[in-house]
Amino acid sequence: PVQSIGGEWSVIALARAGKLSADKAAKYYNELCEAVKANGSDRLSDRKPTENARVIIALSSLAKNSADIAGYNLLSGLDDMDYITSQGINAVIFSLIAFDTTAYIVDNMTGKGWALAGDTADVDLTAMAIQALAPYAADEKVNAAIDSGLEFLAESLDENARYANGSESTSQVLIALAALGIDPLTDSRFIVDGITLIDALESYATENGYSHTLGGEENYMPTEQAALALT
Repeated sequence: PVQSIGGEWSVIALARAGKLSADKAAKYYNELCEAVKANGSDRLSDRKPTENARVIIALSSLAKNSADIAGYNLLSGLDDMDYITSQGINAVIFSLIAFDTTAYIVDNMTGKGWALAGDTADVDLTAMAIQALAPYAADEKVNAAIDSGLEFLAESLDENARYANGSESTSQVLIALAALGIDPLTDSRFIVDGITLIDALESYATENGYSHTLGGEENYMPTEQAALALT
């Protein structure tokens, strides 16, 4: 499998915020092309379709053609549902954001939302599923699934408008609401005693980034996810 270039979510956040320099964009793209060429396949991993999906999303933020990266078509790497579903619902969600496999997600809900495993819906995965489904919200079945997921996300807030799993959950929910055109500053479902999701996210802010837990040290993943959410 290709050695991951890494940093795709940072590339997406910075590019969409208009803060990714041309030099850094070119460096990421050129290193990716070299890695794909060395890998020698449309699939970046034999086991993890999320590798293709994540890179395709990053390339879209750079206005690059995922169908021709060093002569390989990364979209074709996601042309087999058996391959995609072999990594579970997580891979289907990421692939839909990059491509189009709507029905599988809608038909594989866990309670009111979605779960990576087990029989209890998960905030992060539910928010990501909604992001994937958002472009298809006009479909009656998809819209019903989205509404159910939003209900679950609203019900999962604590008294401080936070989620139990940390700041990344808040970031993913903010991204989901943005994908649907829902304003988190005014939608009463996501405001608890005047505290908004933005307020909740900022409670994790550190001097130079964001932490996973309240009062914790800044960490790369929560910081890049907060950047995406705020963008």
